[in-house]
Formats: sequence, C-alpha cells, structure tokens
Amino acid sequence: MHSIALLLAATSVLAAPTVQKRAEVKCPIVFDGRVPSAWAADPTQFDTYATNTIFNPDYVKGNDLKWSGILKFPDVPKSRFEGEDTVSLEVTLEDKSIFQKQNGFRRAGLQFLKDATDGPGQTGVKTLHWSVKQDSARPLNLTHEYLVRWLSLGGLVRRG
Repeated sequence: MHSIALLLAATSVLAAPTVQKRAEVKCPIVFDGRVPSAWAADPTQFDTYATNTIFNPDYVKGNDLKWSGILKFPDVPKSRFEGEDTVSLEVTLEDKSIFQKQNGFRRAGLQFLKDATDGPGQTGVKTLHWSVKQDSARPLNLTHEYLVRWLSLGGLVRRG
C-alpha cells in the first residue's frame, strides 16, 4: 500500500508542469504599420509626406488616386495585433488602380515610408504579423489572382 502511494506521489511530482523563465525578446519591431485611430477620422493624413509618418504616400497605387479615396476603415472587431488606439484598415481596388502604366493588373499596397535598401528591413530574419478578412458584402472575384502580401528586396535587386 505504501509503495502504491509513493509511486502515485512520485508520478504526480514528475508530471507537474515546470515554470519556464521567459526568453528575452530578440526581434524588435522594425516597421509598425498599425494605423492610429485618429487617421480614420481624417484619412487625408495618408496623402502627404507632411502628415503620413508610417507609409509612403506615393506608392503603390493608381497614379491619379489618393490613399484617402481608396482606404476604408471597417467597423470590425480588433485583430489580436491591434492596440486600443489603432484601427483596422481596408485597401480597395478599382479600374483606376493601374500603377505606373502596368495595364495588365490592378495594384494597391501600402509601403513603409522608412524602408530603404540599406535600412533595418534588409538585414537579418524578420517576422511579419498581419491579418486579413474578406468582406462578405463584396466577395473576391476568384477568377482573378490576388497577392495579399508582397515582399521584395530593397531596390528590387537580387542578392546572393
């Protein structure tokens, strides 16, 4: 009887979870694309270098379009990466979304303002966090191809 109790006690001790020390964060945020809530009230802040401190106001969208005309701020639950003072963002496409006379497809994508060929986005390993949700009121045309995330090296040059 004592050996069964000892065996059960030893098993429960060995099976108990151990508390692990939390590892130090080794991947600091290089580019933070979360949109401040105030920008939803005034989307023209996306349109100029004077007010847009996150994204390049000139790229990548149709030549004659402004970001304030093609961005929307849907009323949806926050994603797991958003803070209390940030909002969800929707990028729309239309027939005028032709970028630099590339007539074969439509394009609209936010580009980080401070990304550079010799910047911090070009070195080491990076982890991207982003979320996407389809709008059931405006479903995607699945006879077309969509790239929901595009990565390219700075300067569009191949390395290695």
